[in-house]
Amino acid sequence: MAETRLVILLLALITVCLIVLTVSLLTLIAEFRGIAKRIHQVLPEAERMMRDARDSLHKTKKLVTRVDETARAVDGIVRQACVSAADALDRIASIKAKAESFFTGHSGNGNGTRAEPRRRHTS
Repeated sequence: MAETRLVILLLALITVCLIVLTVSLLTLIAEFRGIAKRIHQVLPEAERMMRDARDSLHKTKKLVTRVDETARAVDGIVRQACVSAADALDRIASIKAKAESFFTGHSGNGNGTRAEPRRRHTS
């Protein structure tokens, strides 16, 4: 008799555990379905956002490429301008040197003295 009560008690305990486990499993399934529904609702918007992000990334890549090409072109132009400016400065220095040598070579009286304006003596 005691053994049958113990068996019945254990069967009851197992039944209660199975019921709790079943209720927990059903609750978990219901929560999972709710999460799946929310994901399903958000998914089209997320897909659109991902598409927009991909398009923006592609446009940014094109823009960066254009900026790089423009920077390279500007660099080339600046280099050419520097070379031209250096050439012009060299020419100016050469002309200045020639002018200085011309004026220093022709500024005297032939005897090595400088030509200065004559002063009138007033008495």
